[in-house]
Order: sequence, then structure tokens, then C-alpha cells
Amino acid sequence: MQLSKEVAKKIAKAGIENRKKHGLPGRKKQQQKIILDNKK
Repeated sequence: MQLSKEVAKKIAKAGIENRKKHGLPGRKKQQQKIILDNKK
């Protein structure tokens, strides 16, 4: 149980770092992805 908690923390941390890099929240990013997919 503790192991999965640690892994989840690492994944969450990576997600936050990713958002900071792109300077926008995750939800916005997903919307942009959908828009790009629709344009193709």
C-alpha cells in the first residue's frame, strides 16, 4: 500500500512539473489537444 502511495506521489509531482513547464493548467492543455485533434 505504501509503495503505491509513493508511486502516486511521484506521478503527481511529474504532472505538476509538466504543467509548470508549459505554464498552464492540465485541463486547458487537454482542451487544446482536443482542438488540435479536431483541426487534423
